[in-house]
Amino acid sequence: MTNLSSVEAWLTHHIRQYLNTNFSQPTLKKLAFALALVSCLSAGSILLFSLFSPSLTHTLHYTLVNINTIASCSALGMYLFLPLLGHLADKHGPVILSTLSLIMFVPNYFLLAMAYKHEWSYWYMCFAFACIGCGTSSLYFSSLLTCAKIYPNLKGMAISAPVTCYGLSALMGAQFLKLAYFRNQTAVTTSDEDILDLYRVFMSLTVMYFFVGLFNWVSASIVAIERAVVFDEASPLLTNDEEPNASRKSTTRRFRDFLRDKTAWLLLVSLFLNLGPEEMYLNNMSSMLKTVYAAYPGLTHYSLLVPDQLSLHSTSSTLSRLIMGGVSDYAASRFGFCRVYLLIGCVAIAGVSQYLLMDSNHYLALLRPPAFFNLVSMLVGASYGGIFTLYPTVVASVWGIDMMGSTWGSFMVAPAIASVTFNLLYAQRYDKYCQVNATELGHCLSPFFSMTTVCFAVSAVIILAVWKLSWMKRGLVVF
Repeated sequence: MTNLSSVEAWLTHHIRQYLNTNFSQPTLKKLAFALALVSCLSAGSILLFSLFSPSLTHTLHYTLVNINTIASCSALGMYLFLPLLGHLADKHGPVILSTLSLIMFVPNYFLLAMAYKHEWSYWYMCFAFACIGCGTSSLYFSSLLTCAKIYPNLKGMAISAPVTCYGLSALMGAQFLKLAYFRNQTAVTTSDEDILDLYRVFMSLTVMYFFVGLFNWVSASIVAIERAVVFDEASPLLTNDEEPNASRKSTTRRFRDFLRDKTAWLLLVSLFLNLGPEEMYLNNMSSMLKTVYAAYPGLTHYSLLVPDQLSLHSTSSTLSRLIMGGVSDYAASRFGFCRVYLLIGCVAIAGVSQYLLMDSNHYLALLRPPAFFNLVSMLVGASYGGIFTLYPTVVASVWGIDMMGSTWGSFMVAPAIASVTFNLLYAQRYDKYCQVNATELGHCLSPFFSMTTVCFAVSAVIILAVWKLSWMKRGLVVF
């Protein structure tokens, strides 16, 4: 068995002793996989941010720039630390991330509850959401690596299962927050808006993540027991002609080769162009609905529809993750169909969603607002889920699953920067133009959505060029 680091050995010592004594190896694999999926089902509370926005606006009187600054901080915390988290996981195992998730989630959701209740400066919110973003990535990445390292021969499904559960967590959370317990009854009686009592929401999440963190700790500890697993598909598909046996390189040297690979940087750019607009839509559903619904006073208040839109997005994303995970494995092994085509298809779907928003005045004349936003949310969700399933699968296939923590973690710099960039660009344009002409989403935001449509087109070209002009020349035709 591979020697454990001193940190991993210390964190898992008692759990490993107990599990080794009482369970067989096959049972431990199933237990780790199940607990990792349960953790992912609970990990997506940060995806519910658009449900928090009306409460922050109504109760704390935040502007859209304030709200998008908080959302950007959460994105920075969620993505910017992933290269470091990936390196720590490769060095000390997923259990180090489980420990970090406990530290980041529990105290900071409690801080959010206090900041909301006592109306502290919104910088407390920024700090807490940044830490929660880091905790989200720690919990999710720990679960993802646990599944991938326990079942390395089924990369598509081993990656898509936790990714799917993570997407499903937003759907479950949106429905859970519809309970009367979480409604702000004072706001309901004084206005038409349906507002969350964020103090109760944040306190409930504090308690939930304490127990989820413990479950994930057990799951990640089993990976330490499973270090003897032979990774049949763990070796990278790309090799250097001068050093054909890349699997024998030290991890550090192979990671340096990865950083020098120009195709990795091009793939990073494509991920930036894809996830920036998608994260922006997820964080700003509320303001888009508010703008359009102002022209339709007879319809249900927009705040009542935000959970439904988030649920549609999550459902579409979840189905996409499941389908892409299974189909990509089956199509690649049975028919020699490369995952690149599926990835480009997901990018094209996202481009269609942005085109609809760009020309929303025309399509709103054909479809009523509920049907229009249902369509857009489902398209964005399908693309979002597919991208988060196929990109890590491609990375694991190309550069090796044994380095996935470091390689895929490095790619997460892209959505960190992209989310901040596109959130703030949207907020600045919205506050400047949409407050003046509040019922014309297509007019005040059409240039912005024109830009995002072009972003997806450029991304698709980059992905195709990287595969055709570089990877195929190095023998990577189907993966």
